[in-house]
Amino acid sequence: MANVRKVAAYTYQALLGLAATQLGLPVSSLSVVDGIVSGGGKSVSYGQLVQGKHLDLKIPVTGKLAKVDASEGSGIAGWTVLSWRESADEAGEPV
Repeated sequence: MANVRKVAAYTYQALLGLAATQLGLPVSSLSVVDGIVSGGGKSVSYGQLVQGKHLDLKIPVTGKLAKVDASEGSGIAGWTVLSWRESADEAGEPV
């Protein structure tokens, strides 16, 4: 779980950096509530920050990779993972 927290923290800092650049403010003056970064009377959503962009984050992780149990179908550690195709089929949407 430590790696998940690390990924979340790195992503949060990257988004704050993007917001600071876009809003023209220092990161220290920004706050985030419900995915909206604001400060200095300006605001921008996480969605607006990443729309049409590719975040290239280098995040150091430790530990072993999760093992997939093919005998259980698609899943990791007993949890079922649906692919996009399976999700769309189940929802009755065209694939």
